[in-house]
Amino acid sequence: MRTVRLTVSPEEAGERLDRWLAARVEGLSRGLARRVLQEGGVFLGERRTRIASLRLRAGQEVTVSIPSPRLLELRWSAPAVVHRDEILLVADKPPGQPVQPTREGDYGSLETALAQGLRGEGVVARALHRLDAGTSGLVAFTLEPASAREDPPGLAAARKELRRLFREHLVERTYLAVAEDPGPGWGDAEERLLEFSLERRGTGVRVVAAGAGAAREARTLVRLERRGIGPRGTLALLVIRPRTGRLHQIRAHLAAAGVRLLGERRYLPAGPGADEGAGFPRPALHAWRLEIAHPLAGALRLEAPPPADLAALLGEPG
Repeated sequence: MRTVRLTVSPEEAGERLDRWLAARVEGLSRGLARRVLQEGGVFLGERRTRIASLRLRAGQEVTVSIPSPRLLELRWSAPAVVHRDEILLVADKPPGQPVQPTREGDYGSLETALAQGLRGEGVVARALHRLDAGTSGLVAFTLEPASAREDPPGLAAARKELRRLFREHLVERTYLAVAEDPGPGWGDAEERLLEFSLERRGTGVRVVAAGAGAAREARTLVRLERRGIGPRGTLALLVIRPRTGRLHQIRAHLAAAGVRLLGERRYLPAGPGADEGAGFPRPALHAWRLEIAHPLAGALRLEAPPPADLAALLGEPG
């Protein structure tokens, strides 16, 4: 992704936005400029615009996020819906797909794909939580009427309760992860509670002392489920249940505990590590199970099998 920031000169005032972009941004044709606009990759000041025919004013600040050719060619198939009822939809997200559009644009997000699938039904899907783009697995959405006037009071109350359950971390979320074997210090089937406070830093987090700065407490339960997996038998399967919901929590906690998640390139434990995960394209993390006290349906337990890349490591059919 390449980001370009430009200012409209007095001589350029009144020009159409798509033509101006094509003239000012190297390598951007008018057709590609329209595509970037459609995908939400253009901001005037702090406001996103998708209007190709917009007439510019002198002094306007324009930010353009130009995706790589690979990202422009990306096409996601229709989401695999694991569960749907009147207020809740749960989809199985493939690795690499963002849950929601970002500031850089909407290049195939899960939320947008669902919007396309729900077109004409009079409902919209809104994410109840997020997964990192590289993480696969279950993502829950509320289903809301496109018009508030069409929302029966009973469903509105149930939807509000569903949002509360996710906001207060009262939904049991279970992840599968593949990591380098943490060694004999971690016993078979041993479960540990990792407690490391996290502080936002740029687009990620860092582990800090409790109570320091903008630190927020974070807790993660990790169980060593199985050893001896992977092509060389040096990897381990972990079952992970976060007790809080911080950004990058699982990845940062594993690194802080000295565990090297396969495919992780951002949060790495101190010291040398094996090179077995160097070729794995993403953090080997999968949102496997959701257990929800559904306001209308009662206890709900949903699972998504690991995708092909993780299934191959686990010796399971993908």
